[in-house]
Amino acid sequence: MGEYLAKANAKTKILAQIEHIEAVTNLESIVQTPGLDALFIGPYDLSGSMGLPGQVQHPQVQSAVQQVIQACLVHNMPFGLFGGTPEALTGPISQGCTYVLVGTDMLVLGQGLERNLASLRQKDGIKVE
Repeated sequence: MGEYLAKANAKTKILAQIEHIEAVTNLESIVQTPGLDALFIGPYDLSGSMGLPGQVQHPQVQSAVQQVIQACLVHNMPFGLFGGTPEALTGPISQGCTYVLVGTDMLVLGQGLERNLASLRQKDGIKVE
């Protein structure tokens, strides 16, 4: 058990989720937290905390996201980001984003169902409503 715990602890990473404007305000303290391995930016929750729910492309939200990215770059802190589509992550990846979360379970499931339905509609003799 001791050997397992030592290996597990060595492989465990500690991430802080930046999902509130208050976290952006306190970035310097957060990125300097001992033992913290990376930050993860949640732009949808962040936009909500800014009174701009779901408006992740709003200039104020994008400015806050960029503040987090810049703090990570300055402090050599790895960072990740949520994006609804792969295209939404192109910019952050080019800025050094090292891990991403693309889409949500409902979004991916819905897209898969839409593809299946479109495929069925293309079949001769099959009527799909």
